Amino acid sequence: MDMKTYLLDILNRYNRFSDNLDIKTILCNKSWQIFNNTGYKELYIFQEDGSLIASSKGNVINATWKYISANKSLIISFKEQSYMLHPSFLDNLLFVLQKDGTEEYLFMINEEHSNIFQPKSLNDLTFYLKRQKEVEEKKQLQHEQAIRAERQRIQEENKLKHYKEQWITCRKQLWEQQRYKILNSSLEYQTALKNKKKWRTIKFIIFLLFLCYWGWYIFYGIDYINQFKGFSWWALFIVTTFTLSFPAFIVLCLIKPYKTPTRYEEELKQNFINKID
Repeated sequence: MDMKTYLLDILNRYNRFSDNLDIKTILCNKSWQIFNNTGYKELYIFQEDGSLIASSKGNVINATWKYISANKSLIISFKEQSYMLHPSFLDNLLFVLQKDGTEEYLFMINEEHSNIFQPKSLNDLTFYLKRQKEVEEKKQLQHEQAIRAERQRIQEENKLKHYKEQWITCRKQLWEQQRYKILNSSLEYQTALKNKKKWRTIKFIIFLLFLCYWGWYIFYGIDYINQFKGFSWWALFIVTTFTLSFPAFIVLCLIKPYKTPTRYEEELKQNFINKID
């Protein structure tokens, strides 16, 4: 059986095939229609066991095939002749193999898609490959543009980050220089300082009251309670208030019914540092 191969200049400039692809997976379980300019239908069906069913005008010939990974070549053997071919181009419609040592090509069309791709001449193949090359170049250009845009975006982000870090450093230094002036001019901060002083005075007075009560209880209250022979609501009240006075005093020391000057200062500092003039 004679294998139809053709010269096509564009394939010398447009080679698209990955060496990582599995040839067996590509070839087997598909029906490949062989391009020819005779008008006769010719099919290759590659079997996983290495056999090849070749049909030309309905006449079937049994042949064999084998992929040699050492030199990335496909050996197709008919009874009369064997051919060594190298994968050159592959997409979902077309598989092109180059005849070893020549610039001739075998064109195999996936019959599953032959209803949408049925080249009648080498011009049709040339047009299709040119269009695929243009699409590939356009995709490559878009990919390169996307990479450049991403690099530019990262550079801009890094510049902005560096500028922000410098700005924050400068503002922190300026804050340390103007801290007292800013705090003295802040009405909220000054009010918080006054509230802090008021609350400190209130706590001190309450502490003195607690201290007086504890002193009275220790020196007089216990004896007073012991005077009652039986149950007394008044004695129970004194014992209860004395017992609860300790946790009440601790809670009083912990609570702060106002925003502290420290919090105001931190807010003023953050607003000052993050301010953009």
